[in-house]
Amino acid sequence: MWVALGADGPRTVTFATRLGSLDRPSDLAERLPKALIHRNVPGEPVHAFLRDFDRAWAAAAPYASLGARQRWIRSVRDLAADWPLTDGPRRWRQGEVTVRWEALAPRGDGPSGRRGVRSPRSPQLPLNFPCARNVTRTSLVPCGGNRPTDPGFPCRFPVSHGTIATLPSSY
Repeated sequence: MWVALGADGPRTVTFATRLGSLDRPSDLAERLPKALIHRNVPGEPVHAFLRDFDRAWAAAAPYASLGARQRWIRSVRDLAADWPLTDGPRRWRQGEVTVRWEALAPRGDGPSGRRGVRSPRSPQLPLNFPCARNVTRTSLVPCGGNRPTDPGFPCRFPVSHGTIATLPSSY
């Protein structure tokens, strides 16, 4: 499972599985990103998605005789009627399905008082910082070379452009 990030934050969530070992799609919940795993409760969009996916999986049970791949494809095709999927049968055959983030995003404020993927204890890094080597809880300084201000200093927490990164709470 992975989340595609853009400059504005998360864009899509891709669920991927090995079809031969899948009992039901809600088994993928254990691999949800942290922003969603704690929101997999009734009333939240991610819970509704996995519930609908399980229902579509159960409805596609007759296709199991044709193989897990055909059952998955039929389930995802039924799911596409109600959910904004961004991919098609070519990806579905590989055991993948991609959903727009807006459809699964947490509702309301989380425990941190903010909406979305931010951690309540870790400061956010701007998207234009090359790394977080010398970031403290109160300052944001790009890394350098032999000293923190010299170019080429090895980075402990690399940040790619277009991603949102946070420091570990133990930093």
